[in-house]
Amino acid sequence: METGSDPEASGLQASGRDKAIGLAAVLFVSLGYFLQWWNAFAPPTAGGEVLMMQPWGQEFLPYRDYFFQAPPGLPILAKLISAVTGPRLIGLLGFGVLLRTAGAVALYLLLCRVVRPAYAAVATLLAVIIASTDISDVAYYYNQLSMALVLLGTCAGLRSAGDGRAIGRIAGILCGGLMTFAVLIKQTMLFGAAAAGLAMLLIIFPRPKVGWWRWLGTMAGGAFLVLAGAVAWLIRNGIFHEFLEQMRRAPEGKGGVIHSMGRPITLLFDYGMARQGSLSLLAVAIVALLGIWWRRHLHQAELKPVTLAWIAGPLALLVSVSLGLNASAWSLRDVTLLLTGIGWWGCLAIIGSHFSRGCLTDSEPRVRCSVALAVLAFGIGYSFAVSWPLFEHMANPGLGLWSRHC
Repeated sequence: METGSDPEASGLQASGRDKAIGLAAVLFVSLGYFLQWWNAFAPPTAGGEVLMMQPWGQEFLPYRDYFFQAPPGLPILAKLISAVTGPRLIGLLGFGVLLRTAGAVALYLLLCRVVRPAYAAVATLLAVIIASTDISDVAYYYNQLSMALVLLGTCAGLRSAGDGRAIGRIAGILCGGLMTFAVLIKQTMLFGAAAAGLAMLLIIFPRPKVGWWRWLGTMAGGAFLVLAGAVAWLIRNGIFHEFLEQMRRAPEGKGGVIHSMGRPITLLFDYGMARQGSLSLLAVAIVALLGIWWRRHLHQAELKPVTLAWIAGPLALLVSVSLGLNASAWSLRDVTLLLTGIGWWGCLAIIGSHFSRGCLTDSEPRVRCSVALAVLAFGIGYSFAVSWPLFEHMANPGLGLWSRHC
């Protein structure tokens, strides 16, 4: 008797050769692209001068003081890396390059479930490259590292759901550990990890082949191991109580826990972030316009002039605001931010569109998988939007998935 959908069955039928070629393209292009940051710089966040990073230097990568105290994921990771490579920047930067490349490969494997390998490779590279154009981005960057861990954890969790062998159990432990460590690096990635969990549930609906207890148990075991290790590290360094105090006070900087959860919306109208907010709203208008056109196209209906006027009016207003009433104000970064916003809000549109038609009971696993990946992408983007209404990191993986629907 069928006990659940096979995670691999939700993808398209493609030859192993096609998948291997796409995988090789993503692997080598991503690796080559990330290597360009070896001599980048780390902008200070609390005063001081900009410190140029040299790969063979003897000092650790300078970073935000807050992230060396709460959460503890980044300093723990730095200690683990330095135990292997020594206290050299080449170790941290090299690990960042490899992890982010692995995250790109994970995104490619996820997209292969809903599109052909060739398209999955192009969409992956588009999302990865645009997501890496932030002016403060370096190879060893906590936002990108936590995102890569969630993507890898999702792939491991899906493998665990359909594989009852020992390798499947190991994948489940990895899933729980990677998701937990991602949150220890960036606490708001809790939204991304939760979205990944929901995405996996949608893909394996109605139940995992290995059974609920085995699947959830292995992931819980991995999460426990990472949490126990983090607590032991804090106690050993005598900062456990300080960590708890910082975690208690941390949300105060963003107005409290409840207010922080609403920041992705409220920041759109923050005067200090008007540029990003207006570009994000412009992206919403473009997604709405494309959505209306697509639905009309499916029903072979013609757009009425009145409908176009209601869309074009607000859209023109948002364009004016985003340009600052000055066409020369556009920059290359405005373009990447607008594409990022279209990808992120586009994933929300995918979710709303399919849920309104009851995607959970859809007989086509590919459709359910597409919605699941949109949930994952929007959740990861929401983790970043808590800090800024719109910036490039939110393009991965949202833009890769949204471009599939265009």
